Amino acid sequence: MANKIPNFYIDKVTREPYFQMPSNHFHSEYEIYFLLTGTRKFFINHSFYTLHPNDFVLISKGELHRTSFIADASHERIVMYFNDIWLNHVVDTFGRDILNQCLATHKRSIAETDQLFISNLLEKMLDEYNSPTIYSNKLLQNYFEELLIFLLRTTSSNEYTNDNTANDADIVKAAQYICSNYAHDLTLKEVADYVNLSPTYFSKKFKDSTGFGFKEYLIHIRVKEAAHQLLETKDSITTIAARCGFTDSNYFGDLFRKVTKLSPREYRKKQSAY
Repeated sequence: MANKIPNFYIDKVTREPYFQMPSNHFHSEYEIYFLLTGTRKFFINHSFYTLHPNDFVLISKGELHRTSFIADASHERIVMYFNDIWLNHVVDTFGRDILNQCLATHKRSIAETDQLFISNLLEKMLDEYNSPTIYSNKLLQNYFEELLIFLLRTTSSNEYTNDNTANDADIVKAAQYICSNYAHDLTLKEVADYVNLSPTYFSKKFKDSTGFGFKEYLIHIRVKEAAHQLLETKDSITTIAARCGFTDSNYFGDLFRKVTKLSPREYRKKQSAY
């Protein structure tokens, strides 16, 4: 579907049973995901979240994530992507700190008394996006800001941290270790030893739990950090690559393009333009 509204995308999709995201990813836009029916499991950065109907997931720029099935049933969801331009008015009014606090609470459950309001608001956004007129851009901006202000106002009543279980504990611990030590020459054995599991069992469990292979997860964490540094520093691409654990800048460039669909130089130029 063509992006009819600048720097914004929203759609509503029903997925078949056992649907999984074909790839693990992060992106340079923000994401809001709302589950209408079914159940889903999210892995974001290094934590797990279980979603039920009328749950939101808020994902900031650059956060590594994947969604997978829990039960053998279909699900329906609404997802939207947007960049900082769509946040400017809310940030100017309420401040960046409040917005960051809101986005940091990844999982948000909507109270029964607010569910009809949220459902109607999301349907109005979908209608304006899919059947645009000269008024749609402004109306969609207004609806989006209404949704965001609602989420800001209800942040304190939705203090979910994560849905990690005892069975997830060693995987969460391993993922946190990788996130803290990605710049070093990490090996599967080192991380498996850290969580007191055999390398073979750890490799299988990590993949089954998160959807990531160990090496794939490590590469994505390194690329994610490199993408952040490309925007937040003026350091050379070679310097950033080395700082993020890549010993070969050409290899880094190939992996960066594979993950982000842009070269490091193209990524820095495009995102700096916003």
